[in-house]
Parts: sequence; C-alpha cells; structure tokens
Amino acid sequence: MRRCMVLLPALLAGAATAQPVSAATMILSEGYGRPMTIGSQDDAREALQPVPLSGVAAVEAFHALCLAGGFKPEAFATAVQASALQLQAEQVQFEPVGKTPAYAHDRFVAPGAIVSWWDGNELGLKGRPIGIRDRGAIVASGYGPFKAVGRQCNVSMKLAQAGDLQAMADRIGAITGGTPIKVVVKPKWADGSWQVPNSTLRVSFAVVDAGKPAALVHFTVQDIEGAKP
Repeated sequence: MRRCMVLLPALLAGAATAQPVSAATMILSEGYGRPMTIGSQDDAREALQPVPLSGVAAVEAFHALCLAGGFKPEAFATAVQASALQLQAEQVQFEPVGKTPAYAHDRFVAPGAIVSWWDGNELGLKGRPIGIRDRGAIVASGYGPFKAVGRQCNVSMKLAQAGDLQAMADRIGAITGGTPIKVVVKPKWADGSWQVPNSTLRVSFAVVDAGKPAALVHFTVQDIEGAKP
C-alpha cells in the first residue's frame, strides 16, 4: 500500500572522501525494477550529493558497470575499478533481529552514487524495513511482501543535471537493443523497462524529482529467469 515512493573524473574529485549514505541501508530492485531501500523506509538516495552529470552520461556509467561486460560479477568488479565515479568498497552489515539472522552486503559508494551486484541471497532480509520510491510516493513496508527479484546489478545516483529524460530513455533503448516493455516519460519523472534480446535479462530505469535541483535516478539489470515476484 502506498503511503506519503563521456564522464569527466575532475568533476567528481572534489568530494571523493564524503560519506554518501548510511552503511545501515542498501538499495536493491524489486519486481518492477523500482529502487528499494532496505534498512529504512526512506529513500537512501536522498542522502547523496548531487553530481554534475547529465542523464545520458549516467546511462553510460550504468552501461559500463552493469552491461558492457555481459552481466557477469567478475566483469562488474573490473568495471568498478575503472569507473570515473571513484567508487569505494563498503560493506553493509545488518544485525540479527529476532529469528532474522545477520546480513552482509558488499557495495561501492561515491558521494553521488551507490552501486552493487546482488546474487539473490535474501537470507537475513525478511521483515527488515523497506522503502520503495514509486514516482511521487514511497511505499513503506517490510521485506517479505515486497522483495528484490532476480540476480541484479544496480546503479543509483543523484544528478544535478539530469536534462532531457526522453534522451535518457532513448539511450537505454539503443544500448540494450531490446524490446520496450513499458516506457513512460513525463516532465518531472520517467521510468521504463526493456527485455534484452535472446536473454532472460531485463533492464529498467526510474527517475524522480527531475523538476527539483537534483534528480534521483536508478538503473538496474535483473536476471528474471525463474525469479519469483
């Protein structure tokens, strides 16, 4: 239920040591490809610092991290090291709660970005607070009714210069070469998904707050073969 959900390294160097978000949260993608903060019912991207990238440049960063290497964890690890986002390794650690065991999640962070590969292991997530940003609202719940779906590579960012949202959508479509499942572009938000040809991969993006000084964006590739929504 909804309730009130070409990169230039020099542009990013000035804030490389900033602490972007709480280490007690993580961002995964749920069944529709929307960003889901786990560990809080708020959107973890709000704590990021705006980076001076266009939406199209953000798409290119996502492509380099999650798609260019063929959606493989080893390719992702290599791409992280080469990324102009200046990503730093960090481990999210959730303490055990009741019958829910402790949980650890490796991610990479920068002042304006959160990036991770997730292998689908959700043991230790059940019942933890989650918040899903859904266009103009946040879905506030616990992990279980809403779940992360499929192995996935995620890139979440806060952009000071999102620019033309249709250009973002067009670039994703061109990169994937896929069939659009549904793409909606509005002046202040946009989202959509594509099925990657000859694969079980789905690529999704979501942009909110495009009418504000900084837009929140999320990109994901999910392997939905056999995944339970």
